[in-house]
Amino acid sequence: MRIITILLFLTIALFGCKNRSDDLILSEMNSFIKDDGINSGLLFGCSVDGKISIWTVGAISKDDELRVACPTSKPIISYLILQSGIDLNTPIRKWFPEEDGFTLSDSITVKMLLLNSSGIQDFVRLVPNHPDSIVTVEQTINIAYKNKELLFKPGTGWEYSNTNYNLLGLILEKESKKKFEKLVLENFHTKAPSIRMDDGKAKYPKCYMNPWPYHWAAPGYAGGMVGTAEDAIKVFEYISMQKEFSVMVQKLKMINWD
Repeated sequence: MRIITILLFLTIALFGCKNRSDDLILSEMNSFIKDDGINSGLLFGCSVDGKISIWTVGAISKDDELRVACPTSKPIISYLILQSGIDLNTPIRKWFPEEDGFTLSDSITVKMLLLNSSGIQDFVRLVPNHPDSIVTVEQTINIAYKNKELLFKPGTGWEYSNTNYNLLGLILEKESKKKFEKLVLENFHTKAPSIRMDDGKAKYPKCYMNPWPYHWAAPGYAGGMVGTAEDAIKVFEYISMQKEFSVMVQKLKMINWD
């Protein structure tokens, strides 16, 4: 049996981590590995008072570059949007005109994309789930949003949608006139040098399925990042200490929800 690496991060506080027992942590991790360990791996990381600790079990190393995906990509995008000074109440028609097929873009704001309250479908459910499938960011938007009906009226519901964050990545590019990859490097390379867009050529753990069941390019800006566990934790810690973080953790409050 093959098990994709389970990656657990905690960036600010972890119950019992300060008074941890390394043997207890490793014992608990081992209890989750049910096969011979050759094709499975478990990694756990935490940071206490700025000191990062990483534990690994099975076919994985703390130096491996992991597909850190949504838990790293989405905080980075949210932080970059807030840092850019873009008015969160701006309708996205500024970048995606309704006359070009972008449904109700005059009613969808940047804030709604950030809060997953736009009504735009998640492209992940719609693209081929195959290792040979190469899907660009623009294609994900065309597949899930352009000339498509929304799941609900903008601002009246919630639906987790990777499409929202691919749209936000393109908005960042249009506003900054820089590629998203460059924005990530400019803002995080000195803090977490391994964090970057996944190009399919990273130093992946041995426990990863081969071929990967979902092509490395498909998640796009919404989740297509790679890097070490330590650098991912450094990203979380850095963002959590910025003034933008107080906005990122505000509770979602909307009326007329079912």
